[in-house]
Amino acid sequence: MGIDENSIHNIVQDRSFMARHTIRQGKDYRYAIKRVQDKSKTDAQHYVNSVVDLATEARFLAVIRHANIIKMRAMDDGSFYTDGFFVVLDRLYDIMPTRLKKWKKKEGGTLKKAFKSKDTKKLFWVERLTVAYDLACALSYLHGMSVIYRDLKPDNIGFDVRGDVKIFDFGLAKEIDPRTRLEDGTYKLTGDTGSPRYMAPEVFLSKTYNETADTYSFCVLCWQIMAIETPYDHIKTNSMLKKSVVEGGARPKTREVWGPEMCSMLCDGFEDTTNRPSMADICERLRKEISRLSDEDVDVYLDESRRSRLSNAD
Repeated sequence: MGIDENSIHNIVQDRSFMARHTIRQGKDYRYAIKRVQDKSKTDAQHYVNSVVDLATEARFLAVIRHANIIKMRAMDDGSFYTDGFFVVLDRLYDIMPTRLKKWKKKEGGTLKKAFKSKDTKKLFWVERLTVAYDLACALSYLHGMSVIYRDLKPDNIGFDVRGDVKIFDFGLAKEIDPRTRLEDGTYKLTGDTGSPRYMAPEVFLSKTYNETADTYSFCVLCWQIMAIETPYDHIKTNSMLKKSVVEGGARPKTREVWGPEMCSMLCDGFEDTTNRPSMADICERLRKEISRLSDEDVDVYLDESRRSRLSNAD
């Protein structure tokens, strides 16, 4: 397959596979092999679900090409459903949950004195907005290909060796057919799909939905990136989440220090399906905010492969 076997770290797959296994364990590993975990075979339904997830991911990654989506380098030349089927992915060196912890420490820990500088605070804020912008661009790209991601959460976001953010795990992604769009612009799709804390209310309730379900999930995640806190951290069960957020309309509270544009963007993303902005609109709003704050040409700043110069978290 044109890949040096010495550069490959052989790993196995379950729902938390990437979070646990694609982080750097040695400098020599450039790629990761993802396959269904052998122990899944003891549970027939779990095994079938795992195989379907991996087959779905392989099908999407075979055609997706975006700087902020993990790249599939190769795949088994057998059938998706052949025992031992695998895909070869670029290796990640960090994941969002770990990065959030590093950001939290950077903001309030040993570097707290340094953050008395307005310039330092601004640079740190722009760093996080840039990660959000890159994620927004990846989702906008997917929507342009008629794909809904449906599982945006910190555990499905990683960082490569350069510090560039990557979305991975496409097991729940869904390609939509515009011809099946209903009059209200939504689709009849599987409900209760994704992670409840980040799931759009209409998906939680198994109602019809569209690409803006990703917009809602993104804005919850973006709030987390801005606040460096877990959204709804006081809510411990899915039933409480449903009562408070889905039925009660509770949303993460924005903060005045983030500025009116960012607060407005998040609030718009928390709206009902028909009133949410597209991810393309979210990208543009984030780009304008970064441009306003950055001392550099925003096109050069955002479009170069760079982020290690900002991300000193490692």
